[in-house]
Amino acid sequence: MKFSTIKKKYKDQWVLLECIKTTEDLHILEAIVLAHTKSKEALYKKEAKLRFISKHPLAVEYTGKYPNDLTIVF
Repeated sequence: MKFSTIKKKYKDQWVLLECIKTTEDLHILEAIVLAHTKSKEALYKKEAKLRFISKHPLAVEYTGKYPNDLTIVF
């Protein structure tokens, strides 16, 4: 499924994706939705279980707008 379609279908949710097609700089173009939820913690647990058996890279993405006061730590 195209990432633009995923963003519309799962609006304002966290999604666990198996990335089928990405750009060179790793922007997701097409993916399979493995799970979706309002709480990202549940997705990280699923990602930990699936990361070693997936044929493609996995990603956890938010499909809504991030709040202005959100801090992201890498």
